[in-house]
Amino acid sequence: MTPLFRPFGIGLGVLFIGAFVVVIAASRVPKPVLYMLEFIVGGAPIYLPLLGFILKLWKESKISAEIKEYEKDLENAKHEYEETEAFLKNNAGINIPPRFRQEAALEYIIKGLKAREFITLEQAFFKCEEAMNMGQVPNRYFGD
Repeated sequence: MTPLFRPFGIGLGVLFIGAFVVVIAASRVPKPVLYMLEFIVGGAPIYLPLLGFILKLWKESKISAEIKEYEKDLENAKHEYEETEAFLKNNAGINIPPRFRQEAALEYIIKGLKAREFITLEQAFFKCEEAMNMGQVPNRYFGD
């Protein structure tokens, strides 16, 4: 019931302050406007808590949707990590030149090999070199 206390208090405040406004405006405004003001002020203790509760539920659902999305991203990252670990374990004897031992280049080569974009490791090195020259893969090679 906590999400209802604050909007209910606001509703009561609108009711008390609005009652003074309605009394003062009673002689100065036309009857339809006065009836509309009375309806708005009189219903405040009912619709403001309801509005606050609906907004709280909407915010909670939005946050839970974001959490589910992040959990899905985390699961995808774990799966990709496990695939990469398995690939590296199966191909532990591969001699990778020092130029391609940086993380971005290894990621480019492994993704290309997994997607079967490259047939051989030499082709993967060649394509990675081209991508480095075009700036698609960061080139941070400082030599050994």
